[in-house]
Amino acid sequence: MREQETAASAARQTTRDFQCILSQHTLRTGALFREAETVRLDASIPLLDQSPETLWPILRRNRFDGALLCPWRYTREETSQHLELASRVEWLRGVCGAPGAPDHPRLVAIEARWPNVEAIHEATARGLMAEVACGMLSLGAVARFAAGHPRARITVLRAGGARFEPAGPARPDPVWEDGMAQLAACPNVRVKINGLLNDAPPGDAGGSGPSSVGWRVEWYKPWVAEVLRLFGAGRAMYGSDWPVSLAKGASWKESLACFTQSMGPRTMAYREAVLGGTAEEWYGIPNG
Repeated sequence: MREQETAASAARQTTRDFQCILSQHTLRTGALFREAETVRLDASIPLLDQSPETLWPILRRNRFDGALLCPWRYTREETSQHLELASRVEWLRGVCGAPGAPDHPRLVAIEARWPNVEAIHEATARGLMAEVACGMLSLGAVARFAAGHPRARITVLRAGGARFEPAGPARPDPVWEDGMAQLAACPNVRVKINGLLNDAPPGDAGGSGPSSVGWRVEWYKPWVAEVLRLFGAGRAMYGSDWPVSLAKGASWKESLACFTQSMGPRTMAYREAVLGGTAEEWYGIPNG
């Protein structure tokens, strides 16, 4: 009898040990799975006159889960229309609106055209991001404002006014570099690398770009590399600004290719952060 009890006790202990190991394994693999989950968000989409149905198949083919809808006409009426659209279209995960935009669950940011600091104060008071558009000569001023207002959460648009045209400098402008370095020193600032091909020159007869747009990765790479060096994957994010680039003949996919080629070889985790994870966290976008 004692031998049977001993055997039964050993069996129960083995079962408990197995369940414990299984539980730990499940927790570990669950954590790993959650860490591996990535959400790709195009952080800058001004739809203009395009319908959402035009863009969604393109995003899905490239493993993007959604986009942030950004203003083009910069009016409250446009923002109200965008919010109504986002409430019906699931993959429009958030709306960046004009100052005075109505409260809405999908409103995540207010766009402030520097030096409109009132719009930044409004965004801060409402618990929203401030999307700041400015030229490179204003970067230092934006950085000083950010340093003096640590509660403000600022996203600097279009890589801080970086210039990608062939006639531009062979290396990033020192004024731009200094301003971006000042911004990078402010923990409440992020940067959006969007609209790379909006001002691309026409393609040439030799086909300098993969489509009719005449772009070369060497025009973009020094600027993009410097942004990523200063801000890292956790504070930089990609946005296409499509369909603005259609005026130059560039597709959404070509805009993405220009960015990924300019970014160069990176780890998968780094790429996924810049292509969506950072935006998801910064704007508080629910996963799924």
